[in-house]
Amino acid sequence: MLQFAESWPWVIKTLIAVGFMTPLSTALVFFNKRGVSGETFLFAWIVGVSLAFILFAEMSSSISTRDLVKPFIPFLVILVMGVVFGGVANVFLAQSIPAAPNAGLPWAIFSINTPAAYLLAYLTSKVSPSNFPPMEFSWINFGGIIILAIGLVLVMYRRWHTNSLIMDPL
Repeated sequence: MLQFAESWPWVIKTLIAVGFMTPLSTALVFFNKRGVSGETFLFAWIVGVSLAFILFAEMSSSISTRDLVKPFIPFLVILVMGVVFGGVANVFLAQSIPAAPNAGLPWAIFSINTPAAYLLAYLTSKVSPSNFPPMEFSWINFGGIIILAIGLVLVMYRRWHTNSLIMDPL
């Protein structure tokens, strides 16, 4: 869709994505304080993201809007997955961000899915190579992900140490 960036390294694209996603949490808290629920904010955000995809597709010479839904059956399956998995995850995330003592903490906890996704990507590429592209596994990369998870434990340690998470949720 953004042809000018197609040849950029994935790390650069990821860092740009981080920069553009970072305002999400603080904007959600800002609007929540002014009476907009987290769910309403996230719904509007997702509609905006969808409109951006449509706009980028229409501006692209390699894809059009009708290509976004071809073939239809896989599109429908992905749409249902978005409703089930994305819907549940995003509603709970939208509720947790304004309730947290710091808007970054829910994202830190949410990032625990990273080690699981890293392993799952590798395992699915080995178990079903006809359905998934080859993925590399690196102990160094996995170790870095685990260090991030350890960082999460350190962020949460004070609450775990002094209170039960059930009695004093974040």
